[in-house]
Amino acid sequence: MVLNQWQALGHLEPGYDNDRSLKTFEIRLPLAKDQVTPQVTEQVGKLLWQFGNKPVDGKSLMAAVGISHRPTFLYSYLQPALNAGLVEMTIPDKPRSSKQKYHLTDKGKKWVEQNQAEK
Repeated sequence: MVLNQWQALGHLEPGYDNDRSLKTFEIRLPLAKDQVTPQVTEQVGKLLWQFGNKPVDGKSLMAAVGISHRPTFLYSYLQPALNAGLVEMTIPDKPRSSKQKYHLTDKGKKWVEQNQAEK
């Protein structure tokens, strides 16, 4: 009912993150339609801080955020960042390639710039 009312008021559709391994979920209710950078979960924010100017491979990102369980990394960190358009693959045609790396999009870079004070 709350979500229906939220959308009836003209707000953007809520975002969902469901982490079955931790048995948790998160619902994000965006406030404005003209939001310049998206709100991100703590996990996605932690991931975004790990990028420099060069593409980074998945194993390095996992180590940088302190996660050793690949499914948790994929579902809580990487997939939400990819879905939000903050990170993109260097080889999008082959998502499971052993040479796959990731880099920040312009949207991701803007989020990092706007959140420098929080780091």
